Amino acid sequence: MKLSFEFEGTKINYDLTYKKRSSIAIQVEENGEIKVLAPVGTPIFSVVDKVKGNADWILGELLRIQRAKEYANHCMYLGKNYGIEFVEDETKEKAVVKLVRGKFVVEGQNITKETMMLPLLEWYIAKTLSKLKERVKIYGEHFEKMPKKVDVKVLQSRLWYIEEDTITFDVNIGVGPVSLIDSVLVESLCRFNGIEDSNTVLAKIVPESAQAREWVNVNKDRFIFK
Repeated sequence: MKLSFEFEGTKINYDLTYKKRSSIAIQVEENGEIKVLAPVGTPIFSVVDKVKGNADWILGELLRIQRAKEYANHCMYLGKNYGIEFVEDETKEKAVVKLVRGKFVVEGQNITKETMMLPLLEWYIAKTLSKLKERVKIYGEHFEKMPKKVDVKVLQSRLWYIEEDTITFDVNIGVGPVSLIDSVLVESLCRFNGIEDSNTVLAKIVPESAQAREWVNVNKDRFIFK
């Protein structure tokens, strides 16, 4: 059964199917279709109320799917979006990633989106580390103590951590604008120096830090390496 309703100016269409089950379930498929499963005998108004009550979540899932499609052939670096071009090159045993003429160029044999991920990760780690070292020179004068080493890895659930005299950063900060790298770096240096009021220091040294945090909230699904 096909049903629909309006929510905040958006028409949401969904298919309702009755089955032997104990509760109503809402599924948003990767192709954007919305399927609702309800126990046999459930009044239609109960189903409608349930779906409308989850409208925010449904729209969020639809937006996530839409963004995933938009970003499928693009990568972001330092806050800018770049297309991806695959170039077949039988002379290269391992894929090589370059950023040239406003796009990522991946050269190698039988390149796919899956096989390009490791060389792409290596490229991001090298570039992000280089950018971090550059920014350390800029912000180092604001702090008494500096780490002996900065490193870049895939951290999954955090943007940085401190271990002895090393600060390790998540490679995904290279996806965001330079202000994100600056914010994360200064925040970590505050912690490294035992500064408790890091927010005040951060706002003073990196005025764009609030916008950088908002950027993460809006664009965290664009982090490539998870």
